[in-house]
Amino acid sequence: MRVFSRKLAHLRDVAGGAKASVRQKSWAIVLFLSCISLLRCSMLRTNLHSSVRPRFSRPRFSQAPPSAPRKRGRPRKTESAQRPCDPQQRELEKLRQRKVKRAEQALRQPTRQYNFVDPDSRVMRDNARKCFVQAYNAQLAVDAGKQIIVAAEITQEQTDDAQLLPMLASLQCAAGARPTVVVADAGYWDTTSLCDPALAGIEVLVCPDSTPPSADSSPPPKAPMTEAAVSMRERLRQPEQRAQYDRRKITVEPVFGQIKEARGIRRFRFRGLRRVAQEWKLICATHNLLKLFRHRSSLLAPA
Repeated sequence: MRVFSRKLAHLRDVAGGAKASVRQKSWAIVLFLSCISLLRCSMLRTNLHSSVRPRFSRPRFSQAPPSAPRKRGRPRKTESAQRPCDPQQRELEKLRQRKVKRAEQALRQPTRQYNFVDPDSRVMRDNARKCFVQAYNAQLAVDAGKQIIVAAEITQEQTDDAQLLPMLASLQCAAGARPTVVVADAGYWDTTSLCDPALAGIEVLVCPDSTPPSADSSPPPKAPMTEAAVSMRERLRQPEQRAQYDRRKITVEPVFGQIKEARGIRRFRFRGLRRVAQEWKLICATHNLLKLFRHRSSLLAPA
């Protein structure tokens, strides 16, 4: 700043001196005015920066500090009031939290394998060969009278616990009516699906255990002990409901055996979920045609 002031003083002396020529005086005046304008701009910029300087204020007392993670121990009164009192609701809440935790873990560390031949297929366990294969999950709804397939679907899910309601909707769409009794194996046991309003008025028999309970048997150690599971075990101990549930072995299981063993259909020829679903429905349609042909042949055969 001192050097700049000296330059201004020198230019002022040159402009006002008698020994300087007219050209020197004019250039000195121009440079003097330019320096004055630059000095004013720099002073204005300094004032502007000082006026918009950010101000840091302390947080108000009304702003609550971020809460630290709770330590493990007895829950607070507010937390205990929010927890459901019904044991069945608590079990559903725990199941939902476990599913959310598994989904978050899978999102952080994806472990799913990719199949370049058929990306829509999934790795599933083949219980017959005790191994894992790239496959689809085939679903069937069979009539208990003549083993006629009334609904058929293909899903990518590895388990059947969430397929009860979709199969019921497919059955109603194909048959145009609601069934009176629905019998499914233990893989379809799901408390959320069984409590759905869509099953109102339908007698649903699904065993919560791997084997149906007998009169004096006790549930396995890891069996579900919810209110719905205990009620279903009591119903399956009744002779009438037990007889209906035992008919499942001679209703839907023989259909899978006829398709796989008698006809030798163990693999899908097409790739992709949509094409495989169409192929599965074509297989089921030919199964019904064979049933109709054999029934007609038996009627036309001489006595």
